[in-house]
Amino acid sequence: MSDAHKAKAEAKLDEWRARLEQIEAKARGASADARIEFDQAGSDLREKIQELRNALDEERDDLEAELERLGSAAEGAWDAVKERVQRDD
Repeated sequence: MSDAHKAKAEAKLDEWRARLEQIEAKARGASADARIEFDQAGSDLREKIQELRNALDEERDDLEAELERLGSAAEGAWDAVKERVQRDD
């Protein structure tokens, strides 16, 4: 794996971790129904973070494809959280 691919994946991990912290903060102040949605979104994002971490640890040749696949799933989880927050405002 090239250093550029590894750096890109590490940067994406940092971004997802920051988003996860935002989800967790929103969940702490949310109603019970919203908390369930936030918890699910957080769980989904944690899973994607772990999958990418595993890919990095194994230094897969297809890291770029894996990053794209996981990125789409993580973006979906993040979009669900943003939508829920907008409904609560």
